[in-house]
Amino acid sequence: MKGFTAFMKKELLEAVRSYKLIILMVVFAALGFMNPISARYLPELVAGFLPEGMHMELPQPVVLDSWLQFFKNTAQIGLIAIIIMCSSSMANEIGKGVLIPLLAKGLPRNSVLIAKFISMSLLWTLSLGCSFLITLLYNFVFWESSVVPNLMPIVIGVWLFGLMMIASMILGGIYKGTVSGSLLCAGCLFLLCVLITMFAAVADYSPFMFLSQYQHYLTDGITVQDFLKPAGCAATVTLLQLGVAIVVFHRKSL
Repeated sequence: MKGFTAFMKKELLEAVRSYKLIILMVVFAALGFMNPISARYLPELVAGFLPEGMHMELPQPVVLDSWLQFFKNTAQIGLIAIIIMCSSSMANEIGKGVLIPLLAKGLPRNSVLIAKFISMSLLWTLSLGCSFLITLLYNFVFWESSVVPNLMPIVIGVWLFGLMMIASMILGGIYKGTVSGSLLCAGCLFLLCVLITMFAAVADYSPFMFLSQYQHYLTDGITVQDFLKPAGCAATVTLLQLGVAIVVFHRKSL
């Protein structure tokens, strides 16, 4: 337990000293500002770019438009940012032999893997939460009614999707020991989730539904079954990847 605590502190300090935390918070905060502002002032922006004499009727923006921007920007661009920033975390330490002295001193391999997953998950959670809270705050400023039904299940689904991608990067980093291995593993999993949505029989189980059907869920509602199928799949795949990563890590020669 002491080894896990020490390694966890090392991971958190590294996230601060390498500016990963600051960069991610800035990126997600910027996306959080952009969501309500772009939704609120879209009609004025469009009108400003129209040729003189041309008029286009646009519906007045509502708070739902801001949350649609949240899922379009934060949940997609932000997810790419977290993948890029964290893809080297496990791969570099294995590829460069950084872990050899620590493991030689008795640090359990399970502790390394779990600490990596928790630290990257904290970065993802803090970043997503930052963007969410900023979007929520500005929604209260721009619109009197800022309540949107069915919002939190979709946000939780996006968060679970991010955890699944983090686990895939850890697995790829352990297996190949390279950043490209981490990105390839995450990319293949993402592509698999997209492909599953193309088959009606299993589409409801794809975690990608949280990224592709958010507008449908926000406007038409999301049932418990609609949430549990992809959410349960994301959680199961995350645990399976971590389990495989533990087995591969124990068998890997550093």
